[in-house]
Amino acid sequence: IYVRLGYTPMQALMAATSQAAKHLNLSDLGSIAPGFSADLVILSDNPLDSISNTQKIERVFLKGVQVDRKAIATALQTP
Repeated sequence: IYVRLGYTPMQALMAATSQAAKHLNLSDLGSIAPGFSADLVILSDNPLDSISNTQKIERVFLKGVQVDRKAIATALQTP
């Protein structure tokens, strides 16, 4: 949405992460640093080349622990 509104991919990523955390007074979110919450998404392609690369998720970490995305997908498919 940010890119469609005229932001560069870098501006869009910052608006959605560090700047959003700053405006919500969430001082340990939106940046990678020692002592901060360790939630992280690793992408397989550079989102600065194309913002749609944010959908190419390679790995997800929540509170420093890698999420088993296959197990979640399997659980969601089970009736």
